[in-house]
Amino acid sequence: MNTDRVDSSMNTERYSRLDPRIRPSQPGIEPVKLRQMKIRRLKIARYGMNISDVEEQKEEEIAGYQKFLGVERERQKRDLIEEEHQVGNRWEGCKAKGWSADNVVKWLKGLGKNYAKYESTFRAQNVTGPILLELNSKDLIELQVGTVAS
Repeated sequence: MNTDRVDSSMNTERYSRLDPRIRPSQPGIEPVKLRQMKIRRLKIARYGMNISDVEEQKEEEIAGYQKFLGVERERQKRDLIEEEHQVGNRWEGCKAKGWSADNVVKWLKGLGKNYAKYESTFRAQNVTGPILLELNSKDLIELQVGTVAS
């Protein structure tokens, strides 16, 4: 036998195992069915179960939501009362707490001649003692009070 001769009918090309040319064909899945399967998998991944199999319980959900809203309203009221109480206690004993707009302007002029120019702004906005105590940097910017060097 002569081994030098190569059989040309045999294909020596190598294929990957995943090459579609050698994999057995699989029947195709209808697009609608495929979409349903994807949605089902997403729901299972998101909720831990297929929620399309669970019956809707709208009355219980609405009642639970109403209860949540009631609890949330009570919490907000409680927080508001607590905040008002803290603000009231924070300035207790401070003389400026009882100041009128005139007293605030008098105090402003007493800071120096550079601050007197803000008198009209403070009067127009009716800045009283309690308001003055609560002003922050954003409020002062709104009142157009800039940095003043004495």
